[in-house]
Amino acid sequence: MKSSKNENLTIKIKDLQPKLRNITSTFIVLEKRKTFQTQHSQTLSTFLVADETAAIQFTIWDYDCSYIKEGDILFLTGGYTFLYKDQLVLYTSKYGSVSRIGEFTMVYVENNMSEYRWNSDQNGKWVSTPPNQIN
Repeated sequence: MKSSKNENLTIKIKDLQPKLRNITSTFIVLEKRKTFQTQHSQTLSTFLVADETAAIQFTIWDYDCSYIKEGDILFLTGGYTFLYKDQLVLYTSKYGSVSRIGEFTMVYVENNMSEYRWNSDQNGKWVSTPPNQIN
């Protein structure tokens, strides 16, 4: 699944794969993990988020996330995915936005896509391995 630079891609978490851009998605915050400063003085806030299909680690760059709490329903535009230590992570982009649109009223699944291992096959297609099959 690829999207052009100007086209937002509305996608469910279970359908995310590495190197997608311009993602639009709605999800619930299951866990607020940590907020820290990088060596370049950038602020990173990490969360576990989910929709009705799966869960994933979500990282927000340089944004005041103090208002975001567990149970909040967020709407993301301009997101992207990337592999960090072989784990799939959903990020906000420089031009993306995150809005709080509700709380506590969303069905979700806890199948965490960030726990899968991702590799590309000989044809360049992304293949994921579930955590219970990782040695």
